[in-house]
Amino acid sequence: MIEITLHGSFEARCPVYGLRVVRKRHGVVDTMCRAIIDAGGSPEQQIEVFRDGTKVFENRSLGEWAKWRLTESDANGFNIRKWKANELFGDKS
Repeated sequence: MIEITLHGSFEARCPVYGLRVVRKRHGVVDTMCRAIIDAGGSPEQQIEVFRDGTKVFENRSLGEWAKWRLTESDANGFNIRKWKANELFGDKS
C-alpha cells in the first residue's frame, strides 16, 4: 500500500518515492499516480490518500487513478473525466 498525503488543494506528496506534485489547475492525486508509475511503481499497487491524517478517498490502484483527471472548482465542485496527455505542451501528467 502506497500513501499519498494532500497538503492544501494543490500539493500531493509520496514519501515512499520521494515525490512532490504541485498543480494549480488539475487534481494532484491522478497526477501523482502517473508520476509514481513513471518512477517504477506498479499500476496494480493500491494507494491510500490522506489529508490531515484523514483518509479522503477509497483505496484504488495506481493504474485506476492514472486513467482519470480529477478537477475541483468552487463553482462546479468535483469533475472527473478520462485523462489524455496534451502532447502539444509535452504534458505527460
